[in-house]
Amino acid sequence: MGTSSFRIIPSTPAPGFDVRVVGQSFGSSAPLDLYLGSQKIDSFAAGSDGNFVITTTVPQSQQPGTADFVLKDQANNQKTFTTSIEPPPPPRTVNQSVVPLTVNVDPILHPGDTGSISGTADPGSTVAISIEDSTGTSITTFTATADKTGNYAVSQIIPNDRPFGKYTVVVSDGQDQVSKDYTVTTTHQISISTAQQKYDPGQVVTINGTAISNQPVSITITDPTNNQIYAKDVNVTADGKISLSYPIDPAAITGTYVITATQGSDSIPLYIGVGAEPVTRLTATLDKLNYQITDKPVLSISAPPTSTLNLVIVDPSDQEKFSDIILIGPSGLATYSFNLTSYYSRHLLSSTNQRRFQGARRLFSRTSDWLWTDIP
Repeated sequence: MGTSSFRIIPSTPAPGFDVRVVGQSFGSSAPLDLYLGSQKIDSFAAGSDGNFVITTTVPQSQQPGTADFVLKDQANNQKTFTTSIEPPPPPRTVNQSVVPLTVNVDPILHPGDTGSISGTADPGSTVAISIEDSTGTSITTFTATADKTGNYAVSQIIPNDRPFGKYTVVVSDGQDQVSKDYTVTTTHQISISTAQQKYDPGQVVTINGTAISNQPVSITITDPTNNQIYAKDVNVTADGKISLSYPIDPAAITGTYVITATQGSDSIPLYIGVGAEPVTRLTATLDKLNYQITDKPVLSISAPPTSTLNLVIVDPSDQEKFSDIILIGPSGLATYSFNLTSYYSRHLLSSTNQRRFQGARRLFSRTSDWLWTDIP
């Protein structure tokens, strides 16, 4: 089984209670048997990636004390997780209040947000919390402990590369289970698309999208030499729809064209290729030109999907003030915000990704000299 491992959540269960078994780096789709001591309590198979999350029950007959959970494969290779089986909780008295198991989560979250998961459970009890994607696959599992009043709360940062879509928080106290859905979505109010990514000179590009209703959207198109070749203000319908067509010049040069949709301070790019497949560029815009020390600048980034960027802020003497890594999700879009409370005027902002980049620099602010190193 090599570097494979597994664990039990909660790590010190009681007889008759459910536990989650979380494993990593087992054989692809490998059949596995789970034992508690010498008693087999479950059989299942790892996923295609060798990982798994299952729920099983500690037998009522299990005695409290030190015990071994053992995973065995078909070749009788095994991994062991040693823990302590706790005595079962005493039955509730007539006057003892029962705290129901509940869960609350923000219904809408964006990449980079800190999402709060809270709820109620029996005072002092430990609950297992699992985040599942839209297919029901668990992507992370952790625990929380209810305080003496029966409340629990934990926070989780939504990774910048988390795919958009529906997710489910599943909470179990070993006997009951509750769940609640939330959605990870872009922070942009605008969305645009084209029927295809690659066009030939002379074809017509139809641009469709959505935006805030009854507010105009500005559409611009720049060619591979960064010259603006088209600009138009488009009306948004009452149901938030955008639609327009752009005929490509028969003599258009080959390369990547950038369609930019802007509504108010919100702006997103879309890349198409003429005579060639499009290449996504790294671009970034700040939500304002000038900031107060109490503001939190929001940086909107477009980059190759699933790429990794290094963000660096330097002061006027070229000393590094702050750095962080930004993970770009499958959409190719990300937002990043940061505090200015420890900053003073004329800090510089720059970025490079993990490859070696040299590129054009774009000035974003008149007073604070925000500077982005654009990466080709």
